[in-house]
Amino acid sequence: MDSEVRRLQQKFSLLIDERMLGYHLGDSHPMNSNRLFPAMHLLRENFVNTEDFELVLPGKVDRQVLLKAHDEDYVKKFEELSEIGEGEAPEYGLGTSDCPIFRGVSEASELIVGSTTSLAESMYQKDYGFAFILMGGLHHARSNRASGFCYYNDINVAIKALQSKKPDIKILYLDTDLHHGDGTQFDFFNDPNILTVSFHESGEYLFPGTGFPNEVGENEGEGFSVNMPLMPYTWDEMYLQRFREIVPVMFESFRPDFVIWQAGVDGHKDDPLGHLQLTSGLYRTIAKEVRQLAESTMDAPRVLSLGGGGYNPNSVARSWANVVSGLSGHRLPDKASADWVELCSARGIEVTPELHESPSQPSEEYLYDVIAGNERYEFDFRFNIGRYFSV
Repeated sequence: MDSEVRRLQQKFSLLIDERMLGYHLGDSHPMNSNRLFPAMHLLRENFVNTEDFELVLPGKVDRQVLLKAHDEDYVKKFEELSEIGEGEAPEYGLGTSDCPIFRGVSEASELIVGSTTSLAESMYQKDYGFAFILMGGLHHARSNRASGFCYYNDINVAIKALQSKKPDIKILYLDTDLHHGDGTQFDFFNDPNILTVSFHESGEYLFPGTGFPNEVGENEGEGFSVNMPLMPYTWDEMYLQRFREIVPVMFESFRPDFVIWQAGVDGHKDDPLGHLQLTSGLYRTIAKEVRQLAESTMDAPRVLSLGGGGYNPNSVARSWANVVSGLSGHRLPDKASADWVELCSARGIEVTPELHESPSQPSEEYLYDVIAGNERYEFDFRFNIGRYFSV
C-alpha cells in the first residue's frame, strides 16, 4: 500500500452542511431541524479542523442513479407536489402525517441523497477509510413509496451507485437504528452481494412492524438478511452481548468490500419514540468495534456511517459525537463548551454539557420480561440464521 492511499485511509471525512436543517418536516414533527442543530455544532466544535478530519460537502444527485433506486412516476409526483408546496398522493405515501409535503421537500431530500451517494463514491474511488454524515440513513423509503419520515432512500441510491461501478461489489449494510430498516432490507432481499444486518426494537412493539429473524432473504439472496429484534427496555450490556455474538461473524464470513452503517441513535433511553434503554457510551463502543472489524477483515477498510434516527436533541448530539469518537479514535472531552450550551439555549434547545454517561442498568420492573423475550428472539434467530452462519 503506497503512502498516499494509507494517508487517505487514515483520513476521517465529516459531511456537515447547514442546508441539512432544511429537512424540517414541521415544528411538531419528530424530524425537525432542532434535532440536528446541537449535533451539527457539537461535531464542528470537537472534530472539524482537527488533525485527520476532513470536512466535505454534498455532491449533486445523478438522476439516472436516483432512478435505479426509485420509480420515475414516484419521483415525478414527489417533485410536482414539492413545487406546489402542498397536496397528497396516498398511493405514494406522500402528504401523510409522517411524510408531509412542503415547498422544497424534494430538494431537501435530494441533498441527503447527494450527500450519501457522493461520499460513498468518493470513498470507493479514493480509498477514504471512514466517514460520518450528519443527516442520512433514510431507510424506510421504498422504490415507489415514502414512509417513516423518509422520501428518498439515500442508502439504496448509494448502493446502486457503487454497484454501477462494480456489479459484484460486496456491501455489508449494518443498521443499529431503533426502527428496522425495512426499505433497504426488502429492496435487496434477493441480492447475495448485499448483506443486511439489523438490530432494532422488535416490530411487535414498534414501527414498521418488520425485522423478525425469519426474514432471511429470498432466492439468491436467501441467508443474506439478518435481523436481531430486541425487547423494549433492553439495556447496554444485553444489547452489546447480542452485537458481539453476531456482527463479528458477519464481517468474517462475508468479507465485505464496503460497509454502510446506519448509526441511528433513537435507541437512547431519552429518545421519545422508543423504549430501548441505551446510552451514548454504547454507541461509542459499537463504533470502535465496527472500525476494528473493518480493519481486520477488509483489504481496504471503507465504512460510511449515517446519522439515522434520533429525536431528542440533547441525546442525539451526545450520541453522534460518541459515534464519531469511536469510529475515528479521536477522544471526546468530558464536557462540551459553555459556548455550545449557550448557542443551543439561544435557539430554545436545552442541552447538558456532559458528553459521557454511565452504562444503562436493567429496570427491575421489566427485567424478567426483557430477558425472557430476548431469549425467545435469540432462539428464533439461531434457528433461522444458523442454516447460513455459525452463530
